[in-house]
Amino acid sequence: MPCIGLVTPRQPRRATETLHTARISNTRCMPLRYLARIAALSWRPAAAAPPAAAPARAASGFADYPAVFEVSLSNPDTDESAEHIKVAQSILPGNIGYWHHDAGLRGAALTRTRDARLNTANRTAAGQLCRTRFPESAGAGLNCDEYPFAATNQGASVVPETSMSVRYILGEGNQKVGRRLGNFFCTSARVLDGEQFRVKVVE
Repeated sequence: MPCIGLVTPRQPRRATETLHTARISNTRCMPLRYLARIAALSWRPAAAAPPAAAPARAASGFADYPAVFEVSLSNPDTDESAEHIKVAQSILPGNIGYWHHDAGLRGAALTRTRDARLNTANRTAAGQLCRTRFPESAGAGLNCDEYPFAATNQGASVVPETSMSVRYILGEGNQKVGRRLGNFFCTSARVLDGEQFRVKVVE
C-alpha cells in the first residue's frame, strides 16, 4: 500500500477553532486515502473579493455625473436671470461656468463656497458694481443680479471687475433663482464646499 509521511492534525486551541493546519512527521506511514480526508477537512474556500468601491466624487460631481445647474429662459421665475447668465457666459473670460456636453467646449468651472463671510463680501461688491455701472437703474423692487454667483469662489470680491457681470432684475425672480441654487447645492446635486459645477441655460 503506498504511503507517505504521517499527517497529524493540529488540535484547535479553542473549541470553536476550525481545524485547518496539519503537521507532517516522517516517522510513520499512512494510507493516501486518509491524507485525502485530512486535506478535505483543512480546505478553505478562497476569500470573496471585496465589494467595488463607490465612485469617488470628482471635482465636478461624480465623474460620470457632473454637477450642472439649469436655468430656463421660458420660465417666468428665472427668465431674467437666465438671459443675464447666457450673455455673461458668452463675454466673460474663460466663458466661466458654461456647460456643454462636449468637455472640450465647456467654460472654466465655478466652485461653491460655504464661507458666509465671503458670500456676504461677494454680494456687497456686486451691489457696489451695479451702482457704479448703472447709477440710474436702481429702483424699488429691483435686485442686483450677479454672475458668477455670490456663493462661489469666483464672486465679485475675489475676481477683477472685468470678470464680473451685473445687472438689475426683478427682486422676486432673483431671489427665486437664489433659492433654486441653494437647493441644487444642498439637495439635488449635493455640491460640497470647493467642488466644481457649471450652469446650463435652457429654453
